[in-house]
Amino acid sequence: MARAMESTASILRGQFAEIQRDTDFGGPKRHFFSRLEMEGLLTFDCIAGCLAELDRLKLTGRHDIRRYASIIRQSSMLVFAALLLDGHEEYIMEFLLHRDSDERLPYTIDGLEYLPPLVRSHFLQRQRQVNPVLLGGDEIHRQIDGDAIIPIVSQTKAGAGGFGTVWKTTIYPTCHCFDPQETAHVGNMFLSVFF
Repeated sequence: MARAMESTASILRGQFAEIQRDTDFGGPKRHFFSRLEMEGLLTFDCIAGCLAELDRLKLTGRHDIRRYASIIRQSSMLVFAALLLDGHEEYIMEFLLHRDSDERLPYTIDGLEYLPPLVRSHFLQRQRQVNPVLLGGDEIHRQIDGDAIIPIVSQTKAGAGGFGTVWKTTIYPTCHCFDPQETAHVGNMFLSVFF
């Protein structure tokens, strides 16, 4: 008996498993995905392929699917990724109909009343993984939400004092926007985090 062809969404979930990264910085081990690597997976054609397989859109014309795929790629890629990872990709249409996009991340439970409870719960847990903190070189001080995932893949305690603890860290390469010229010149960079 011939095996059914694997769906685009299922293939993408397998590819996401390959780009999943882990951090245990500041607490228990958590997973995250680099935006740059997700952009490589979630191409316009892959998003359109997923949409074409949705029962809700099977009767929709190719032009509409391409329009939705374009909107998702431009403004809701992270929302789509969070839904896709849990097998809830069909609910991207609810986000689009409510004009919700990546701009609102992270969402709260109150902002997602249009989703079924299980989908809402999964999305609220998954949204941080697809939107880790992007660290930049021009920030002196920055307050980071306690639930945010900081994409630090290794750390060594460098010192401590009356104002907190300093860690020598390695940030996942595609999760920061430090100038490569500066980081090569400076060598080891430090990120201080106060708990």
